[in-house]
Amino acid sequence: MFDDADKCWFWVGQGQGGGWDYGRYQVWGKRWSAHTQAYRDAYGPIHDGMVVRHTCDVPRCVNPRHLLLGSQGDNNRDTWERNRHPGRRKLNAEQVAFVRANKGVFTGAQIGQRFGVSRSTIHAIWSGQNYGANGP
Repeated sequence: MFDDADKCWFWVGQGQGGGWDYGRYQVWGKRWSAHTQAYRDAYGPIHDGMVVRHTCDVPRCVNPRHLLLGSQGDNNRDTWERNRHPGRRKLNAEQVAFVRANKGVFTGAQIGQRFGVSRSTIHAIWSGQNYGANGP
């Protein structure tokens, strides 16, 4: 079914809003999270107080190998330690290269959402005002 079981499997259906957000779908008027359902399908029920976390940091990924359970505190720690917290976020050279290469392909808001930074940060990279001409 999939060529590489270790790669991200991108949810191509509806999302929360932008192009890089968490996948969602709706059944009988109830909204469901695609990655949470992927976890349930692969591993079974999710106990109260637990959330499904991404090891890959790709919100639209539904590969069960990239999903694990934890508390909301665990999820918050992941966000901080992986430098995805909005108050701490800095882009690495690879991410800045992606931003530059995808000008005109995605909107600043879409790329900003993907990396957890503001649209204005993306536009500042495109204009050369942020991260210099060659990287971070």
